[in-house]
Amino acid sequence: MYAPDVVVEPAPDAGSHIILIGSGDREKPVLDYTHAYGVSNYFFMVKDAPTDTTWLSTDMGSCIGGVICLAALTEIAGSDAPSATALATTKGWYLGLNAHEQVVTAAITVFGGTTFSTHTPTVPDPDACMSDLGTARVYNIRYKNAAPSKPLATNRYEEIAGGGLPPSPVAGRVLLDGASEPIPFIIGADPRSPLEGSLPFALPQSTLPKSITYWYIEK
Repeated sequence: MYAPDVVVEPAPDAGSHIILIGSGDREKPVLDYTHAYGVSNYFFMVKDAPTDTTWLSTDMGSCIGGVICLAALTEIAGSDAPSATALATTKGWYLGLNAHEQVVTAAITVFGGTTFSTHTPTVPDPDACMSDLGTARVYNIRYKNAAPSKPLATNRYEEIAGGGLPPSPVAGRVLLDGASEPIPFIIGADPRSPLEGSLPFALPQSTLPKSITYWYIEK
């Protein structure tokens, strides 16, 4: 139901396009549909190199016909993120979701971090007096390797309060009263509400030192 998110990579990977999209069927979110409970869904990152004429004929695994299939992608299972070495010889990665979970929004990438949301229908409790909207989760991951992009986070996702089907995340820049420069924002990356706005998570551009080096001038 949604177009993929496309990242045009800067140097030193200039010329590569990153396609980000998840599988799922937002129109069939309840247990009555086998699409909602009987399908294994994934989130995909697929690399494309439009100017490389050999791109679809090398490092394709068992894929045939110039079509990128799962065999040409690095599988990500559990909490570990693949290394750059492992990703260098594949066409991207695919992230397995939880059982019965499906992606129900578009994805958006800001500052190297990709945000999207999912939904998992739950078996209703026959003794419950209220309806159950299922479990909604918001993912904030690095598009390079699916590692958590939120500062200090150890999980790729957080549960959204209230459940249900969240809208797709939105990002941009806005010029506030009295400000001299536009301020970036993202709506839909906060688990407290799918409509909560916040600053995008800025990923570090370099590796921080493991210790602090001090110096002084003796007079």
